[in-house]
Amino acid sequence: DPEFYFVRKLDQDLKGFTNREATFHCSLNVSGAKVIWKRNGIQIPLSSGLFQSSVDESGTNFKLVMGKCCIEDNEATISCEIMEFVKDGYDFCTTSKLFVEAYPHTFTSQLIGQNVVENDQCVFEIDVEADDAEVEWFHNGKLIDGNDGRFLIVSQGKKRKLVLKCAQIQDAGDICVKTNTQESKCKLHVACENQILQGLPNR
Repeated sequence: DPEFYFVRKLDQDLKGFTNREATFHCSLNVSGAKVIWKRNGIQIPLSSGLFQSSVDESGTNFKLVMGKCCIEDNEATISCEIMEFVKDGYDFCTTSKLFVEAYPHTFTSQLIGQNVVENDQCVFEIDVEADDAEVEWFHNGKLIDGNDGRFLIVSQGKKRKLVLKCAQIQDAGDICVKTNTQESKCKLHVACENQILQGLPNR
């Protein structure tokens, strides 16, 4: 019978990001070994669809892909174990610790300031690098509540929008939008409607 041992162990520590895959690699000396993968000491049910295990054509390079990490996975222990015929003096198991951080979402454009007349609708737009990027909107330093009927917050693919349905004079000021790592700011200027009318020529 062949004798198996690891020639490449799992990375001792692996960094992962929320909603992103984490991939674990290890290699054996020869093909034909039976291995199992464990998470925190419990065998991983590969039928769940949350994990995918594979081995390459050589039969010696093993891979485990963990789909969509979450914060609860932080400091999880992933291990690969050789089931039988381990060479004397060699470890039957290799282990890695997973550290999960929030994915650092970024903007790919910037907010543009708006000049409107009171009672006008006003739309602020900005682009993010990924469809799953979450943002928060602020008006004069105060977080905008998504349930505030005066505002509409929209996420469409990589575009994020803030709609002020009916601008009022007191709405003038700063608009800010933030991901978990970046922010973008602009100014909102609101003119009085009657000032515009007064400036029109007499007929």
